Amino acid sequence: MAALTLHAQPYDTSGIGFYFKSAEDYDKKEAKNRNEEFEIEFIDGSDLEFAVYKAMEVNQGNLHEFFDAVDSVDEDDLPALQWLTDDYGMDFAEALERVEEVSVFEGTAKDYAYEWVEDVGLPGNSDYYFDYEAFGRDVYIEGTMRPDPDNFDEGEDDPDFIEADEDYDRMSHQELGEYVVDDVYGGVEELGKQTISNYFDYDAFARDATLNGDWVEISLNGQRYVITNALGL
Repeated sequence: MAALTLHAQPYDTSGIGFYFKSAEDYDKKEAKNRNEEFEIEFIDGSDLEFAVYKAMEVNQGNLHEFFDAVDSVDEDDLPALQWLTDDYGMDFAEALERVEEVSVFEGTAKDYAYEWVEDVGLPGNSDYYFDYEAFGRDVYIEGTMRPDPDNFDEGEDDPDFIEADEDYDRMSHQELGEYVVDDVYGGVEELGKQTISNYFDYDAFARDATLNGDWVEISLNGQRYVITNALGL
């Protein structure tokens, strides 16, 4: 792991800065430097140290608090701290006090949608999220709903069969899905829980949950996380 290294850059462009690795190191070198005002730059360190540096907007005034914080912050708390400071607008001290109130899921909003449905069950408006197009595509491939010539007086030569067969092929997968679900079965709720679950649109459900602010998806060090109780905080 890279050792934590910061740099004190004088605001006076003619001044000479210095590198330091601890509060004590900074105090000693700052006392010998002719400059009084510095910008504190992050040079090297762990992901946790950089996240705390960024969240605290480290400067001369809170530099000692920063070194205390990196020793006390748990790496598992980083997603919540980032959200509280960057998105929720809290200062770091308050965020550190309230970090345990934040519920975090590691993964994308769609990943969490699968877990949510598994834990809670299908929502009451699951018909709204039913993927008619995917259902219709599978029905078309299976061919179980294609008109059967045996049901017509003249079989394949029956004009009514020919018309019905052509109408079937003209339907889009979406139209076929809507026809089978609504006209044949009598609605999504008649399909059975497993079928509804198989064709539940998790992408749309996750999208709406994030648009409504129920969930917030964030990125930290290349990993996606979901704040699952964003509205409840």
